[in-house]
Amino acid sequence: MRRACRSAPTVLNAPRLLPRRWHADGSLSIGAVGFVGAVVHGTDVFPLASINTLGDGGPQPPCPKAFAEPTHGLGITLLTPDLGPLTLQNGANPGNHYVIDDAVLVRAHRAGPTTVVDSMTPGPFASLPQLAPNEVALLGSQSATPGTGGSWLARLSAGDIIATPYSLLDPTVTQLVTGSTVLVSGGQLAPPNSFPPHGANAETIVGLSADGKHLALSVVGKGGGAPGVTPEQAAQLVLNMKMDSGILLDGGESSTLVAQLPNTGSGVSVVSTSMGETNYPNGPSNQRFVGDGFFLSPQATPPPDAHADLQVGLHTPLFTPANSPVSSTLTVTNRGPHAANPTDATFVVPAGYTVQNNGSGTLPNGNVGGFNIFRTPPLAAGATATFTTRLIAPRGFAFGLSAALVVPVATDPNFFNNFALAGIFSG
Repeated sequence: MRRACRSAPTVLNAPRLLPRRWHADGSLSIGAVGFVGAVVHGTDVFPLASINTLGDGGPQPPCPKAFAEPTHGLGITLLTPDLGPLTLQNGANPGNHYVIDDAVLVRAHRAGPTTVVDSMTPGPFASLPQLAPNEVALLGSQSATPGTGGSWLARLSAGDIIATPYSLLDPTVTQLVTGSTVLVSGGQLAPPNSFPPHGANAETIVGLSADGKHLALSVVGKGGGAPGVTPEQAAQLVLNMKMDSGILLDGGESSTLVAQLPNTGSGVSVVSTSMGETNYPNGPSNQRFVGDGFFLSPQATPPPDAHADLQVGLHTPLFTPANSPVSSTLTVTNRGPHAANPTDATFVVPAGYTVQNNGSGTLPNGNVGGFNIFRTPPLAAGATATFTTRLIAPRGFAFGLSAALVVPVATDPNFFNNFALAGIFSG
């Protein structure tokens, strides 16, 4: 069975999990890590499902080759400039299109610590634009169905101020690459995956050493005399490479290896292909939503720039009596190794809560909801800046979601810990 349309886990998604992780100390690991995020507009909050994951923000049509079921995304995904321009439709093959139907696209720009909505456009979308460096976009579907991401986004207008705080639940993780079936764990064959590939396929296989410092990468082709590999054979290959853990990336026509071979000039050559196609998961007419890949290059000596890793913390009592005062404390800690320049830290006031004392932030006292912005002082390595906003809980039972985020300094190597979220009940 050809597996060109096997489903792969998404890039940053809750509650789904992420299998391959880079840590702040430079090591790698294979395992699950959680993600939590929100889209905030005034006192209105909607969960952020993912980042750059189209299937969460719009229906993905059936895969033409594998007859897979479509993905009916009902959440909101955050699109960043890293996604690049996407052409989902190709006129040369009308039966092989990916059009995001019944969707809403909100484009916005960063303005200091805030995000300002520029436009709200209903779908369908046959392409998505390249975003500018200071731009983001939000994609949601099912705009006519209450409670969906599309219906929430459809209420936004140009000029609205929004926030999109998000965080990984493991603060040591700095980068993620998605994968599929775990093959080896702790030097032993892993239990069978719930959604394994079937039969022999072209595969991209990644193995890691026990200390997470060494990576082995293998691409096995199929076609032209190459038989491909089964998951069991792929797992044995990981063990033969003396790796402690191993995982599959998306396989079939998604598996292609290109390399700059010795004595071939500065260009790259296709080393491995599958079924006569080269990295075309649905054939050369269009591309589907596959977002994993490894790019290995010689490591240049890093420039002697300072690195200041800013970590945000947020403490808000879980429960507060109705109509009573409560304090929410935002901390910004410089984890070093060098000093950090001043930057903006933002506290998102939970829905329905009134600011009693802004703690020298920018939000006026008496304001309900909104963004209270503080300016951090210069922070030496290991230093912490603390900002407290005093609030009044709403009358009656209520649940709110507070958030804190910091605009990272240019030398911050790890943006995943620049956000924090906290829930708060009152009643």
